[in-house]
Amino acid sequence: MPRILLAALLAVAVAGAQTVVERPTALRRFEQNRKALISGRVEWTVETLEPKPFVKHYVSRYARNGDRIVEHRRNADGVVSVDPTGKPVSGFPKLVLERRGEIWQTTELIPQARVWRGEGTIPEQVRMQFEDAPDVRAVAIQPVSESMRQGLASIWGAPDFAGFDWEQRRDGPVYIVIGRQGAHCMTWWIDSERGWNATRALYEREGEIVAEMRCELQRFGEYWFPLTVEYLIQGNPIEIIRIASADFNSPDDPAQFAPADIGVEPGYQIGEFGRPYAEYWDGNKQLSAEEYAALERSGRIKPGKTVRWYREHHSSGQKHPYQTPDEYRAWLAQRRDFQTSLLRRYVSAWEQYVLDFIQRFELNDEQTQSAYRVLTECQQQAEPLLRRTRYPYQKLLIELQEAQRCGDQPAVSRLQERIEHLKTPFVRIFESRLKPGLQRLPTRQQRMRAADVVTSRPAVSGS
Repeated sequence: MPRILLAALLAVAVAGAQTVVERPTALRRFEQNRKALISGRVEWTVETLEPKPFVKHYVSRYARNGDRIVEHRRNADGVVSVDPTGKPVSGFPKLVLERRGEIWQTTELIPQARVWRGEGTIPEQVRMQFEDAPDVRAVAIQPVSESMRQGLASIWGAPDFAGFDWEQRRDGPVYIVIGRQGAHCMTWWIDSERGWNATRALYEREGEIVAEMRCELQRFGEYWFPLTVEYLIQGNPIEIIRIASADFNSPDDPAQFAPADIGVEPGYQIGEFGRPYAEYWDGNKQLSAEEYAALERSGRIKPGKTVRWYREHHSSGQKHPYQTPDEYRAWLAQRRDFQTSLLRRYVSAWEQYVLDFIQRFELNDEQTQSAYRVLTECQQQAEPLLRRTRYPYQKLLIELQEAQRCGDQPAVSRLQERIEHLKTPFVRIFESRLKPGLQRLPTRQQRMRAADVVTSRPAVSGS
């Protein structure tokens, strides 16, 4: 509802514009003071009241060159997001970096990142593929919270308010600014003694209040900024934003941000929009899986702390510290399915081979026990290989699926070859340990009987 309202409001303003009329002084001062908030750090929460109450925690970071990071943090219950019924969906903090024609996104303690690169304005269809990245510097500007998603430039850039008939009057330190266009009316109450911030904003249509913003201000260091903001639709509160801390334009603020500022480190898997297969981060740039693997094997690149932790700790099946109970159960089921597929291919097939061998040669009890001892020894030899290859095998399967989806046949062939290469140690155990170990068990008479059974079978006539 808020997003639709603001979009409709601005569309009306632009569509009805005939001439650009200068906005009142108070509104321009409001804009100038907010745009002066360039760098800094803000911790804040959004409490949504509909359809189910939920508090979401954010940390926003701003660099001096305009780069910005939005962190989706865990709330007091360890939850980052919920579904429409209020059920926890994820406990994983997510971080979004916007900088100079790029969007990056990571999930904390997961060694993967997504990135989009392009020129000019980021397309809306691209933004929808990433986590929401609201700009808290644009809070309490409009009667609806959509201003934080549009950003300061979009809200105040010409000709958004062109064609409005403006009126400004004063009530003590508060300036009341009214903009009218046909049946639509926007009103701001701007406090000149508190950083020229709005304490209230109203959108009316045909004389009826549709949307409203109410704001309590506080001084954060040198700057006045909203402390609590309440948004209402047709008189009903739907959203409350609270600022826990804010610091702006410190000389210690970073000049710019890099992927490392959202946790990207050597060994991270990078999925870039428009590229058919994943690449890996070397600390400065993306490399193919083959290039990165060669550098890591040679010791020229050392994987980062998160990558090492994920491989050594989480791959063992232990609960991730950010997983909700439902996420952990789902992950365990997926992991079991994955492991079972490996065991079925490399181990269960051996069990069937041994069973067929026992039946074909009619081994006695002692020989059967010996056959299963050979199988057990081979399985024990294969177990550490399974543990070591599980992670790269899984990554290759994901890359293979992506390559197949994109129709990149060269990548498909290359990945299939790499998957077959991972199977080589298991094939070696089967051919050099399991088969020879079993072949030593049958007696000469058992071999002759098995051969007689084969030769005595009737030929299958062709149709």
